[in-house]
Amino acid sequence: TLRRQPITHGSLTRALLGFPLVTVKVSAMIYWQALRLLIKRTPFFAHPA
Repeated sequence: TLRRQPITHGSLTRALLGFPLVTVKVSAMIYWQALRLLIKRTPFFAHPA
């Protein structure tokens, strides 16, 4: 539903159980894209700290 609900421990647990691998998939896709760029020898520009 599109009704606003408070963020509680139970709602976070339900969200995690409902979508268990979303964060793992996102992380894997970020590393996959980085590997593809590395294979293409795309230059890396470090940002000054």
